[in-house]
Amino acid sequence: MGCGSGSRTFGHLRPHLPVLLALTANSPFCRGFDTGHASWRTIVWSRLPSAGPPPVHQNPASYHRTVDLLLSSGAALDRGMFYWSARPAPQLSTLEIRVADAAAMTEEALLLALLVRALATTALQDVAEDRPAPGVPDERLRLALWRAAHDGLEGQGLDITGELVPARVLLEKLMKAALPALDTSGDAPLATNILDRLLRHGSGAHRQRLAHARRGDIRDVIALLTEQNRSALPE
Repeated sequence: MGCGSGSRTFGHLRPHLPVLLALTANSPFCRGFDTGHASWRTIVWSRLPSAGPPPVHQNPASYHRTVDLLLSSGAALDRGMFYWSARPAPQLSTLEIRVADAAAMTEEALLLALLVRALATTALQDVAEDRPAPGVPDERLRLALWRAAHDGLEGQGLDITGELVPARVLLEKLMKAALPALDTSGDAPLATNILDRLLRHGSGAHRQRLAHARRGDIRDVIALLTEQNRSALPE
């Protein structure tokens, strides 16, 4: 996938990035204290000048001009230091979806992979059939990513229209978009099962906060994270 087709595919994937972040939010604590954000890791990462929502480029020349500017300014030291939420892979003809927080459990990482593959498959089909991508201004996408990092799955999300709605409503829209490709690949039952259990038990950030609320001890959060590495989401 070259930069030209990759840029067009980005246009179809950009609206889904905040929802994927909300779904995977898993870093509410820093130095033992609740940051007030579901994904503090995203907030820290977004301070870098080469991070944030991926810019839209209509052609490869535009993309390379942006890359060259970041390098010449010193904001990035090499082509591996472009930390956009999604980007062309520096060495491969693929797209990297980098928006997610670190998964709490193996099943959550699997769910993310299934959803990203389905959304990418759908986006490639849209590009092949010359369907226009939803127009999402960069600033609105940046705000939607911030809101997803702040509220996670249990709060509000910013729709591409600019309206605040429950994050789970946005997740339903994402699943509706991904379901045809999930059906085609045979992954729909597995993805739906994992998602149903995740919605019942809450996001990684929510589960961490529940563990901390019992005694107000960060060691209980650490114990939870350790246990989750060895177990699956309950039924």
